[in-house]
Amino acid sequence: MATQERHKQTAKKQSFLNEKELDAIHHWLPYTHRYVFEHPRWMAETAEEVLNLDHPVLGYGSYRIVFDLGNGHVLKVVTRKGGFISNDAEVDIYHRSPVHLRKHLCSVKEYGDGWLIMKKMTEAPEPPVREELGNVVKQFQKESIFPKDLKRENLAVTSKEKIVFIDYGHFYRRRERFWI
Repeated sequence: MATQERHKQTAKKQSFLNEKELDAIHHWLPYTHRYVFEHPRWMAETAEEVLNLDHPVLGYGSYRIVFDLGNGHVLKVVTRKGGFISNDAEVDIYHRSPVHLRKHLCSVKEYGDGWLIMKKMTEAPEPPVREELGNVVKQFQKESIFPKDLKRENLAVTSKEKIVFIDYGHFYRRRERFWI
């Protein structure tokens, strides 16, 4: 399916972003392939300028920039090719994880070509207890999901003291191999 067709279909289904915002993201996406070796900060600043969204930037990483939508949700937009992989991973991990693991994943509300929307959570005010984090990681590993990039900025703690991953774009799922 062509990107433009996906963009139009997404626009009909979505409720968090308006048509102008979706058009801005669609206009930005070719830049993600054009500038491969630029510094992440330069990419985030360029993305912010080109997108020209009416939302403040919360931060950025190597592959994505994060905007605060002001409604309890955040918008993650890719800034380079790896961002597409991170977005796809978060959507896949969230939707295919068992319910007992989803309580440890920031919820994915909507997604489209080059963007996704998640519930906004604040970063963990202090590092979670290593033992507790280790137990959560073991629960994921039992389901063949392997957490990576486990740093404080990627974790939050709920009001019920549950650890939640707010950036799990580098998690990966072990694929089963079947031999014939």
